[in-house]
Amino acid sequence: MVYFVGSVESGSGTLINLDVMNVVPYSIDPSVFNVPPQCKNATAMKCCTVDEWTADMFLDYGLVAIDSNQGSPKTAYSYINGTVKATYDYTNRRSYLKLQGAEVSPLLPVPSMPFDTTIINDYKKGIQYNIGPDGSCMKSTNNNMTKQCIPDNAELTSEGSLVMDWNIVKNFRYTITDDITTNVDATISQITSPPSCNPVHMVYFVGSMESGSGSLINLDVMNVVPYSIDPSVFNVPPQCKNATTMKCCTADEWTADMFLDYGLVFSDNKKEATKSAYSYINGTVKVTYDYPNRRTYLKIHGAQVSHLLPDPMPFDTTIINDYKKGIQYNIWSDGSCMKSTIKNMTKQCIPDDAELVNTGSLVTEWNTVENYRYTTTDDIPAHVDATIFQFTSPASCNPVHMVYFVGSVKSGSGTLINLDVMNVVPYSIDPSVFNVPPQCKDITALVNRNTMLERLLELNIFI
Repeated sequence: MVYFVGSVESGSGTLINLDVMNVVPYSIDPSVFNVPPQCKNATAMKCCTVDEWTADMFLDYGLVAIDSNQGSPKTAYSYINGTVKATYDYTNRRSYLKLQGAEVSPLLPVPSMPFDTTIINDYKKGIQYNIGPDGSCMKSTNNNMTKQCIPDNAELTSEGSLVMDWNIVKNFRYTITDDITTNVDATISQITSPPSCNPVHMVYFVGSMESGSGSLINLDVMNVVPYSIDPSVFNVPPQCKNATTMKCCTADEWTADMFLDYGLVFSDNKKEATKSAYSYINGTVKVTYDYPNRRTYLKIHGAQVSHLLPDPMPFDTTIINDYKKGIQYNIWSDGSCMKSTIKNMTKQCIPDDAELVNTGSLVTEWNTVENYRYTTTDDIPAHVDATIFQFTSPASCNPVHMVYFVGSVKSGSGTLINLDVMNVVPYSIDPSVFNVPPQCKDITALVNRNTMLERLLELNIFI
């Protein structure tokens, strides 16, 4: 038997040739029809990709948020355009992506910012490695690897051909209902032998067409090569192997505005003479975080209330932390300066052992926020309640609301810091804020006492 689909004139097509022998009528073994146990509970699929493949992709990623307040409507957007080199290895439960492109947003200080990252997913270990162009590495957890398939309940919307009449492509629409509901429009080239399909064009949308807010990913897929992968792309760089696993970290550079509440209470519960002392600071904080250059800046403007003070007192200070030199500069509103020592700068992350308490949404339903609780493991253990907004591309998170508590609820003594974080702008910092005033340079540095207030001033907002 010979089957041919294609055109002899063009030289393109598919041919199947079968030589048949040993035909035995009415003598079959019914056991060959026994379905293996692993197949009985498998989800029905229209088709799946082969288990190993490489591909090149063109990427368009867009994020739009519209605050439709009639009094002052506001819109923010981010757009990433670039290329992706992908390696998919379902057999060994791993994948590789090399993304290169540019990001455009009104929140960025220049027309476009380079976007360059390498992602290695090791699903057997449950780890994702995100390697930046400077070699920096972030390690985070990932879920089980899913086989790439068109689900059986997908709606077939149209059929056509690509390049050749015999090269049939099909367009499906379906919804993925995991943690975030995603609407998918998938165009695939279906292969009959072996039964599989190649992605051609993929569109993913999360959000609401009515509100005009959402996130969209568009992928044009080409050069799909089955069963020809380079295993060396999965080699994890040395700097990643000892990195602490985190659920997510902030971007390496950002600015933000914060509302601050800082409270300190001390109760001396002696029976003969119970005494209490308290101090409360309320105000605003302007923050600049620069991890590549190991420095932070805080401008605090507020007021301090305490029974030890005759009246509420202004609390105005500027903090410049130079972690490369191990020095913190504290400049008060009258220009006076105090210099003290500080420890190494920590990357601001949610640790991997943090407990996910709740999920919700902020402003719009698709803008998902997550709430975590954990305890820090440094000199002063602090109980932390962190609400963050997590990005999938690039993998990072912004703080939204942070609460720190050190002390004992039973004794009535302790320190609490509350931060409401807003206007977080990545990769748009003013380096001039780190200029140290002349009056600070020649004074003697004091030893930092490592209190909770000092931790705040060092901008350790996560850990």
